[in-house]
Amino acid sequence: MNICSDAMDFYAKFANIFIDAWIDFTRTIFEYKNWYASQELEKEWLSKSREIFASKLKDENFVASLSTAVECYSKLARTIAIGQFYQNISNLTSFWNNFFIEPIRDTLCRTPDRTFACEECVGVFFQNFIRTRGT
Repeated sequence: MNICSDAMDFYAKFANIFIDAWIDFTRTIFEYKNWYASQELEKEWLSKSREIFASKLKDENFVASLSTAVECYSKLARTIAIGQFYQNISNLTSFWNNFFIEPIRDTLCRTPDRTFACEECVGVFFQNFIRTRGT
């Protein structure tokens, strides 16, 4: 079963964008004459990179391949119920955190918090160990 073969087109186009930016970077480095003006070199390369990414990411073929890849992976997620699996794992880790990890963390090696008011009447939590250390 060849479910997401169309997504490979997206990956290839996305990789080509970065390859084009890398080629332009090396071309800019090798053609640059004044090596002491690194800020000018950086500005020149960044402007060329912005042009490459702006033009290639807005290309209709790239956008079409992106939408095809997203549609393909959405169908795949619905087919294999990965969303429900993720929800179950998330619920399990939340349960583990709330009923096991947090009570242990709250009882071991914790100093009691003390609340005091600021000039703006905002309650601020202050650890007692800072006060007891003399700072």
